[in-house]
Amino acid sequence: MIEIEHLELVGSTQDVMKERLSSLDPGKITAITAKEQTAGRGREGRAFRSPPGGLYMTAALHIEGPLQKHIALSLLVGLAISRLIPKIRLKWPNDLLIDHKKVGGILIETRAPWWLVGIGINQTTPLQHLEGLDRPVTTLVQEKADLLSLDRKILESLQAMLPQFLSEGFAPFQKEYLEKSAYALGSEIIVRGHGVCIFEGITSEGELSVRVGEKREDLNFGEICF
Repeated sequence: MIEIEHLELVGSTQDVMKERLSSLDPGKITAITAKEQTAGRGREGRAFRSPPGGLYMTAALHIEGPLQKHIALSLLVGLAISRLIPKIRLKWPNDLLIDHKKVGGILIETRAPWWLVGIGINQTTPLQHLEGLDRPVTTLVQEKADLLSLDRKILESLQAMLPQFLSEGFAPFQKEYLEKSAYALGSEIIVRGHGVCIFEGITSEGELSVRVGEKREDLNFGEICF
């Protein structure tokens, strides 16, 4: 079962959800959306600009078991979204791109046994409100994507994938993720904390596989910058 509450203005949907965890039903996917955030966050505490016109949502998932088993949850959420919007390509571990322009991002936080899935997507946001960012951006309306009930459709897509993910891990989704990757195998990429690397794919655990010179490494931290 999916339950969504729609709010107007919040600091952060993640923070609102954290305050409500003790009252949530473990048998449901509970989500909060907001039309605008004043203190949205991205990875590593970076500010996430959240003007009117975006989809800002946090969903709470009750997941038992070791945290390490679910390190690829961010990748799974990206896949769930890309199944709805075929133009989207995925930049490991949490960015949503269209034609190498950022259209959204994902933030996973844990308050075991609750997992908080934060999703921010530029839907109809006027581009002038997104000026000054360190990368090109776009919006779903500009890309002529379907916006109808997108919040519920994302959660339904994720809900359909979760049972297999929780029982078998990321391996069944590895091939699909590579097909949706923003980078082709063998591409030169820059990884934060690791410099220039060659993209070798995504492992069955959801790690980023790269080659630096003759050495291959599987990374479970960092992010692709370019």
